[in-house]
Amino acid sequence: KVKRSRPLPVWSSLTEYLDYLQLDEPIIGLKHLVRVDSDGPDLKYLCRLCFAEGDLPSITFHVLGRRHRQKYLMTDRPDLVTWDVNSRSQSGKLVRAKAEVVERQDGRGIP
Repeated sequence: KVKRSRPLPVWSSLTEYLDYLQLDEPIIGLKHLVRVDSDGPDLKYLCRLCFAEGDLPSITFHVLGRRHRQKYLMTDRPDLVTWDVNSRSQSGKLVRAKAEVVERQDGRGIP
């Protein structure tokens, strides 16, 4: 059994958690997230854009995913959509590249 030398911090917000992770991924569309009441001590968020809900790790995976990025681009930045909007899925690399542009231009957004 591996023992931790120090306990994990307790995060008070999603942005604090994301800053702690120091991810090398573009993060966009946080303005579409709202904090929801939770029965336990864990923070929970709802993505109003995709109707996905989860705790900090789950909602982080959601925000980093192709589906969330693609939906954000189609609703908030249609000027960057260069694919057939009737096609359900796009290359993750293409959507990630567009998300990088959005993060540089508009920032992450604030939940």
